[in-house]
Amino acid sequence: MSDSESEKDGRSLLARIGLLLQEESEDQWFYFGVFVAVLLIGAAWLQVAAVMPGVAAAGMLDENENLEDIAWSSDGSQALMLVENGLANELRSFDDSGPSLMAVTGFTPLSISRAGDGWIVGGSRGEMAKWSGSGLFTPIEPSWPGLEGDVISISANSADSGWLLSRDSEGLVRVHAFDADNVSEGAASPMDSSEMMSVHSDPNGATALVLGYDMTLGNPTLGKWGEVLLRVTGSPRQGVPTVSMLHHSPGGLLHTVIWVDEAHWGGQVGALVAGHSSTLVLPQDAGPAQLQGLSGSAGAAIDSSGTFWFASANGRALTSVDWTEDEAEKYKLPDLGMSEVDSVSISGDSLQLHGEMERGGTGRMVIDLNAQENIAQSLERLGELLFVVLVVFATVLAVATIWQKEFATQR
Repeated sequence: MSDSESEKDGRSLLARIGLLLQEESEDQWFYFGVFVAVLLIGAAWLQVAAVMPGVAAAGMLDENENLEDIAWSSDGSQALMLVENGLANELRSFDDSGPSLMAVTGFTPLSISRAGDGWIVGGSRGEMAKWSGSGLFTPIEPSWPGLEGDVISISANSADSGWLLSRDSEGLVRVHAFDADNVSEGAASPMDSSEMMSVHSDPNGATALVLGYDMTLGNPTLGKWGEVLLRVTGSPRQGVPTVSMLHHSPGGLLHTVIWVDEAHWGGQVGALVAGHSSTLVLPQDAGPAQLQGLSGSAGAAIDSSGTFWFASANGRALTSVDWTEDEAEKYKLPDLGMSEVDSVSISGDSLQLHGEMERGGTGRMVIDLNAQENIAQSLERLGELLFVVLVVFATVLAVATIWQKEFATQR
């Protein structure tokens, strides 16, 4: 064996690779092809990695059924659903085993709300009941100041107190405060042209926000239109609640009220109100302002860290707004057959998108918010790890090549 062959065999692997990259040979075309292939694979990887991980879809309701409302427990293990089946409203519990029809004989459910560790339900003719998550409903029978109206929206800050909207036999909607003993006098909207649709109690129950619409703000042929936001204060024992107008503007309906914990957003934001055309923040003791960098959405929710999540109408994109970041972040969602998003909610560490499925019926898209940081589930995080490995490898290769060329040859 010659000295040159002995020297070549004794070279390290890194030195051999470096030499192949320097010398003119047929092998260079092979490695160039490998380089191009890596570029193509990397580009495809970037496209796939842009899709949010940890997403799954499942059906919930049949084609002739509509999800009117859903309220999840704090840990995401159970939900109460209000379902319209084409003939009447039904209440169904929902857990890992699927939906279960609940027996509510003689009770016509019209609205539901999470209340403490359970749920509260509003019905026709002023009926209300609470449910702990198991067993039967427990009626709430406060004294009404007059004829009972249908409880079309209810929001509780405890098991038996909060706010409600009632609709009387003539169709007039009023807002009331209530507890286990009394329902307050009702207050109508301060504008005759506007209609109240849903009420949302603050965590302490001292005030509530009411969402509505105004037919004068848009083309009447479009139906319900306009952004109407009201603030209500009062109690069951203080007569008629006080209603004030906070926001009145053209646009799509406002659909979500999110109360913000004082530990988040620097304690400066009291609530967020999301709609199809705009997104409003309500600073503490101030009027609403448009959230910069974000327009409308089909649904919104807030996670345990204080991050807002907004879903697009077609269920193909999410936007997050973190109070510790300057800009919103956008995510792609996989095409799992959801054609239209109706609502968004948080259940534990999962984001739930509810809406219409392309194959028919109502389904849900469940998004694990922790999957984005899990290397095993996130191609983006795995790609970042591989990039670091490649950079380290390339650096070591370059150093080894320079060493071989500049120093080893001088021995």
